[in-house]
Amino acid sequence: MKLGAALLARSLGAETCSARCDGGVTSENEPCNTQPCSIYTDGSNIFGNGGTFDSLDDWTWNKCSVSLSQPGYYSDNAAFVSDRETAGAVLAQEFDGATLLDQDYTGRVFFKPAAGNQPGTVKMMVRNNKKADNSNKWIAISLTHQVPAGTEDSPWMGIDIAWNPRESVNGNPANFNYALYLVYKGDNNELEDFYQDESFIIPAGDAPTTTAPPTTTGEPVPTFSFALGDTTFTGELTDFGNVHFKGIEFATAERWRAPVMTTSWESEYDATQWGKVCMTHGWKSWWTGGADFSEDCLYINVHTRPEYIENGEKRPILAYIHGGGLVGGDNRKNYNELIEKQGVVMFSIQYRLGPYGFLYDHDGVAENKANWGFLDQQMALQWIQQFGGYFGGDVDQVTLGGCSAGSWSTWYHLTMPSSWPYFHRAITNGIGVFGQYDEPASIEVNRMYNDYVMDELDCPDVECLRTKTVDELNFYFTGISNQFNIPEVLHEHFYGPHVDGVLVFKTPLEALYDGDIRKNTPISWNYNRDDSWNLLGGKLNSALGSMVEFEDRLDELIAIQTSSGFEFPSNLTDQLFATTYGQELWEKHLIDVFGCPDGEHGEVMDCKYTMNRFTTAKKWTCNTQYGFTGAPLTDPEIGPIYPLELHKENCEDLTLACHCQDASWVFGNNNIHNGLPEIERTYRQAGRDYWGQFIRNGTFPENNSFGEMKNIKELDGKINLVDENGIVHDFAYEEECNALNALGDEIGHMRVYQDGYYHTFDGNGSTSKSPKKRTETCSARCDGGVTIANEPCNIEPCSVYTDGSNIFGDGGTFDSMDDWTCATAQCSASIVQPGYYSDNAVFVSGRGTPGAVLAQEFDGTTLLDQDYIGRVFFKPAAENQPGWVKMMVRCNKKSDNSNKYLAISETYSVPAGTKDSVWMGIDIDWNPRESANGNPDNFNYALYLVYKGNNNELEDFYQDESFIVPAGGATTTAPPTTTSTTSSPPDGTFSFALGDTTFTGELTAENNVHFKGIKYATAERWRSPVMKTSWEATYDATEYGQICMTDWWKSSSPNADEYSEDCLYMNVITKPEYIQNGEKKPILAFIHGGGLVGGDNRREYNLLVDTEDVVLFSMAYRVGPYGFLYDHDGPEEHKGNWGFLDQQVALQWIQQFGEAFGGDIDQVTIGGCSAGSWSTWYHLTMPSSWPYFHRAISNGIGVYGQYDEPTSIEVNKMWNDYVAEQVNCPDVDCLRTKSVDDLNKHFAGVGGLGGINIPEVFHATGFGPHVDGILASKTPLEALFDGEVRKNTPISWNYNRDDVWNLLGNRLPGIIGSMVEYHDKVDVLVDVQTASGFFYPSNWTDAMLKTTFGEELFNRHLVDLFGCPNGENGEIVDCKPKMNRYMNAQMWSCNTQYGFSGAPMTDPDIGPIYPLELFKENCVANTRACHCQDAAWVFGKNPIAGNQLEKAWRQAGLDFWGQFIRNGTFPENHSFGQIKNIKELNGKINLADENGIIHDYGYEEECNALNALGDEIGHMRVYQNGYYHTFDANGHQGKF
Repeated sequence: MKLGAALLARSLGAETCSARCDGGVTSENEPCNTQPCSIYTDGSNIFGNGGTFDSLDDWTWNKCSVSLSQPGYYSDNAAFVSDRETAGAVLAQEFDGATLLDQDYTGRVFFKPAAGNQPGTVKMMVRNNKKADNSNKWIAISLTHQVPAGTEDSPWMGIDIAWNPRESVNGNPANFNYALYLVYKGDNNELEDFYQDESFIIPAGDAPTTTAPPTTTGEPVPTFSFALGDTTFTGELTDFGNVHFKGIEFATAERWRAPVMTTSWESEYDATQWGKVCMTHGWKSWWTGGADFSEDCLYINVHTRPEYIENGEKRPILAYIHGGGLVGGDNRKNYNELIEKQGVVMFSIQYRLGPYGFLYDHDGVAENKANWGFLDQQMALQWIQQFGGYFGGDVDQVTLGGCSAGSWSTWYHLTMPSSWPYFHRAITNGIGVFGQYDEPASIEVNRMYNDYVMDELDCPDVECLRTKTVDELNFYFTGISNQFNIPEVLHEHFYGPHVDGVLVFKTPLEALYDGDIRKNTPISWNYNRDDSWNLLGGKLNSALGSMVEFEDRLDELIAIQTSSGFEFPSNLTDQLFATTYGQELWEKHLIDVFGCPDGEHGEVMDCKYTMNRFTTAKKWTCNTQYGFTGAPLTDPEIGPIYPLELHKENCEDLTLACHCQDASWVFGNNNIHNGLPEIERTYRQAGRDYWGQFIRNGTFPENNSFGEMKNIKELDGKINLVDENGIVHDFAYEEECNALNALGDEIGHMRVYQDGYYHTFDGNGSTSKSPKKRTETCSARCDGGVTIANEPCNIEPCSVYTDGSNIFGDGGTFDSMDDWTCATAQCSASIVQPGYYSDNAVFVSGRGTPGAVLAQEFDGTTLLDQDYIGRVFFKPAAENQPGWVKMMVRCNKKSDNSNKYLAISETYSVPAGTKDSVWMGIDIDWNPRESANGNPDNFNYALYLVYKGNNNELEDFYQDESFIVPAGGATTTAPPTTTSTTSSPPDGTFSFALGDTTFTGELTAENNVHFKGIKYATAERWRSPVMKTSWEATYDATEYGQICMTDWWKSSSPNADEYSEDCLYMNVITKPEYIQNGEKKPILAFIHGGGLVGGDNRREYNLLVDTEDVVLFSMAYRVGPYGFLYDHDGPEEHKGNWGFLDQQVALQWIQQFGEAFGGDIDQVTIGGCSAGSWSTWYHLTMPSSWPYFHRAISNGIGVYGQYDEPTSIEVNKMWNDYVAEQVNCPDVDCLRTKSVDDLNKHFAGVGGLGGINIPEVFHATGFGPHVDGILASKTPLEALFDGEVRKNTPISWNYNRDDVWNLLGNRLPGIIGSMVEYHDKVDVLVDVQTASGFFYPSNWTDAMLKTTFGEELFNRHLVDLFGCPNGENGEIVDCKPKMNRYMNAQMWSCNTQYGFSGAPMTDPDIGPIYPLELFKENCVANTRACHCQDAAWVFGKNPIAGNQLEKAWRQAGLDFWGQFIRNGTFPENHSFGQIKNIKELNGKINLADENGIIHDYGYEEECNALNALGDEIGHMRVYQNGYYHTFDANGHQGKF
């Protein structure tokens, strides 16, 4: 090695020849060989082969050639250390294995610690580089030696090496290239660059001369001792006056078992020696230093001061976690200056590593199955809490910190609630939040690794692996990465952390973004610019080798690397990116920033710098900055978080940063002496001052001349940038982050920053993600037009409805319709037999509201000031369950299009419907002037026949022959009016005794028994419910209990007595024999619907109970403001979600009393439709509910529902304040004293208040659920995506296609009015609606979507599917179909499917989840689905009647979900088809209609559009209505 070769690569900052002479030029291109000059200020030098050296006290040279003066310490062919290829390592020699002999190579390495060096360790390592695939492995070829602190007069030190190349590679050395490294690790443990360049190696056979320096030997050191209990600990005193207690055992652990804390020791504990290092997968028993490693390695080192112990002082604690990629490293770290100058006590933790620390025991019986290293760290933190005070530490002031893997670990503990009690602040250095592994897939990858090792060792399970020796295990552990190539971009794949659902619930980046981190915790996050340079080695080959496109091209890659001399040659890095992300995304987002093609003339270029930019941006800074843009920016309880980028070039000849040098600065590890320039001294002192204060109190100096450290909420997207000149505030890696985030907008930010995307599988259809459409025949569906597949459906006559019902226009007549068919496209009917009403009767036609039949619409100007009376006739449909009916009028105010509903009839009971149902009539009496509180001219009106079945869901179970007879127009043939009282119970009751109470229920025709109105709990207004466990001696359970109070109730209403706040009743449907015989049948715990603002539990599923051996419990719960008002100032733990607490107590009541009613309390299925489904998803995500059910059925809606829970507490507070002000109340306690009438006057109008309109797309604003952090920690969709749902729980999720149609109503004016751009244009919209007759007129829906998402995003993602402009000639068109399509996709289907795409697809403990879309058009003239008709099918509500096809369809519902309730599975060989779970469906869902079940995509086009929008603005913001372009993109609130 020549002198020039050794030194020419150095590239220092501008300096003079006197400061530096390398025989060439200075960095300013000035010649540096004109005069003799000292090579280094300390006189050191490097010589080439055959040179000699002396003590170098004052050596000079002429023209940089060396004059021999005094022979030195080594042979003529010694090789000198020169370049640094690895952090902390000095490259000693490189050679081809083909030149080596099969022998031991021995020699001695000499080195001289640098003046700035802290104490540490040194050893000799060899890197074995396999020629075939360029893979590397490292082995030690010397003992590990202690190194004293370096000075300007450091003595020469020598260590002996012994190495056999053949043994080290288990084969032929000719297959390898080798590089010998002198590896120095300071006590900061971070492989830093503290050494002088005089180090050299003597090859084998060239023994050192007699003047060689001796190998270092330890000398006695002073000690300090103190007693802790029965043990005296003796530590080592240092020159700083600190005392180091080394190697204290804090815990013991069996292999792959949780650690057990050590709390007692022998009477004398020598803590002057380090403990053993934790075992690594690379360890070999024949290693020279192998005895220094052990699996029994859970030691802690304490660095304190004697006076802290002697005086009982309590100083802030730094709990330090060492680095090493979680696969290596040790805790032999100290920060003397931090302890001496900043008054800190340091505890340095050791923990299990690699497969010994992170192997996942899939079949283990213990709660913890993995993350053993994190459990060790957590146990160490507990140990510090118990014993830290004895060592002078303040256990109430613990800062957790580390660098590299220590930083990674720190972020994990910030997200692990079980760690939160044991620390108070955090410092992370050296890396970004994510780290190096693909945690989301780690459990599955780990299983593959385990299976491979077990197969090789003939082990059936992990228990067997526990019996194997480390040598046996490591032989296969080290080969795993060659067996399983996981496609990742520059990612090592090996044993690492797991999101296990026990200790860890999310990756740190996901948890940070979602705000699931320790609250009110000061966090200092630091990294170095250009830090990843030295971590890139070998990554390109492993990354390309793991891709199917390159698996046979490695020889080509190695040939280019060899010929060019570049590890990252041009074009190949571009190919890596294009293959990973796809050519389109690569060119769209990355090429301008990270592209590295060949040169202008085709020459190969070095792309390592470009890759360094990419990896530092993606793994260090942009990922973390993205994490900050979520909850940390908006949640006042998160942080403060202080981000810092350090720009200090101290590696690669001062061109790049040494890994973790930020940690050395932050923890004051750099020596401060007078020989340093003043700017350097100031810089080093600032590190000590700033982070010393941070450790002491969690803040930074405010008026320090070095600059101000700001937190993320102050920085507005910038970060603290630091170099020797101080702190400035600016953007970091801005260009790179913009590129990566734009890519994340398309494929998902977590997939970019957690390496979850590989275009071959994710982007080009290799996993059969190509779109498909389902088709159907006319016989399956006839609407007088076309099928969904655009096939004509009017070729042959077809029955309009299977039961023969029909709809006629105004003035029409009808007959019995037993067998009517139609032959025209419109399916109009011929008049055969005049019927029961006058000629001017108005027939029921369209359905504008679920459960309601629109009877007549008219303008108030046409009405007289009189009572309008008449009779409404209707005929219950064949499939109708018992229920209630009443006549309602909708009063639509012309000025603002607001609505209110009034009852204009009594409420009538309706019997079950049959094919021969009798005509029924109810009387109406209505005065428009009274209902309008003034002039009817100001209103439009619509009369509705409202039918509510016992399912309470305003469902559409009625026949369409209903009609209204205007006042004075009834004929003598009209059927009689039904009575307006609750129907009397059928003959027969059944009674049984439960404790001291005899319950009497009502027997039914199916021989079921209904126990109605059993009080299961009581609750004061806005207080937690209290379970009811005793009743009077006799309990009449033949009548329903009162309905829970709603905000629309009025004491003047005809049926006011039916409502009460004392309403927590349970209805039970069972069979007498279950009770009499002690049988235990599976339970369906049913939660009624009603939007969480209304509804009741008067639900009956007789067929389900009668034929499927199920017991039904149907619960009532508080609704609307009475169920979900949030008591912000309440002293109790629970401040809201009273309705959910009621449901939870009902589930507990079922556990306590369900068996008495014949139920099996170990087989409880929770379920519902609409709001009942919404509630079910909440219970699936609320751990406090999990003990009380075992399966779940969700019907009728998607996972999200209708309200914006994330903002609900703040909105609720505004509403509370408004209502309290109106009734002169200072707080909620006062509101408890007000009457319902007083409250409802203001509750009913609160959603329409000016200034409290929340801009949302199709969202009703009302009192609803809260993510309160007590009962509910996340919205259901967020929790589902993150996998925070009840584990191992079968879930059946069902919805109807086109279900939303009847829920749309006239919501557009309310939405438009809530937008600042349109609040003064509502009258214009109403005029367009009136003129066109359309609730959703063209252009207005486009305007709404454009305003919500911005015109650019609307045009890019939504216009093709949901756009609805005026017609070709400018005419207004009806956009309700487009809005129905949008709503079904966004609120029902696509949001839920997106939720499944997260953890539910990868976590084996989630589900099985069975998704189903039902296609059954039974509303709006059989063109749309009735809301919750899927629930009627699933729970067997409809009698098995109709034609054969209909009967088979209805029976299938009973067969499938009866079995699901019984055992959580579906029939496998049923003629109707197979229901599959999401992991089997691969993105498809189960699609069901009358013909059976098929498997295809649901709302595919719509979901693709919405997900593409979500890629840009965030999927949760799309699906939870959290985005409003005016505020989110235009800078009004600084959210972008």
